Amino acid sequence: MNHKLKKILIVGNMSSGKSTFINSILTENILPTSNLACTAKETKISIQNNEKKYYCYIDGKKKSLKKNGLEILNMLNKNKDIKILQIVGPSILSQLNDVELYDSPGINNSLDINHESVTINMLKNGVFDKIIFLMNAENLFTTDDENTLERIIKINGHLKTKICVVVNKIDKIALTQENTDEEIINKVVEFLKKFKIEDENMEVYVYSSLYFTLNKEKKKNKNEKRALSLLQELYGTREIRKFKINRKKILA
Repeated sequence: MNHKLKKILIVGNMSSGKSTFINSILTENILPTSNLACTAKETKISIQNNEKKYYCYIDGKKKSLKKNGLEILNMLNKNKDIKILQIVGPSILSQLNDVELYDSPGINNSLDINHESVTINMLKNGVFDKIIFLMNAENLFTTDDENTLERIIKINGHLKTKICVVVNKIDKIALTQENTDEEIINKVVEFLKKFKIEDENMEVYVYSSLYFTLNKEKKKNKNEKRALSLLQELYGTREIRKFKINRKKILA
């Protein structure tokens, strides 16, 4: 039986953690991550849970990412002749089978204006079931956040596509104990009201890519074990269970 592929676009400014967010729902860390700009082109990840490993397409041919995957993707990401980077592989979430995730370059990269044009073209030309907009919990409500949201809403005609706002890196701000998760969500909702987003088209969640990334890592060094233990102690079993429920809702 044929069924419609679900397409989800991930948008966010530099340092919002888009690639880390995507890695946190895959079976392994596929995409390169950094505080600097990582994604330079449209990157499509087709989730197929019948696959055992990840591969990408180079000139129409499959290339395994089992060995040196990050090096291969870094090379392809920098290749200006490649317009779309296509990756296929499994997710740790069964619900994402036959879902296409689209990673986009940060709009606010002043060092490379092509990043902005790539993302704008994706918004204009793509047909998505959901747009996930990532915000950095360490630096909320910036001018860049405002500008990017305005672009998304303008292009989508008052947001016909459902938008899910994810406050990523919540572990960073939670460790300072400045705000509770609920207080942060309420502040984000107030921030979003200025963009006149209808309630039925808006979802807001807090998220820790770091927790999920560390938790699925089978071989952890001492620092990673210490960081995971600290996060588990900070949030507790109930909150971590809520994190897992939220992750499913974000990607629903």
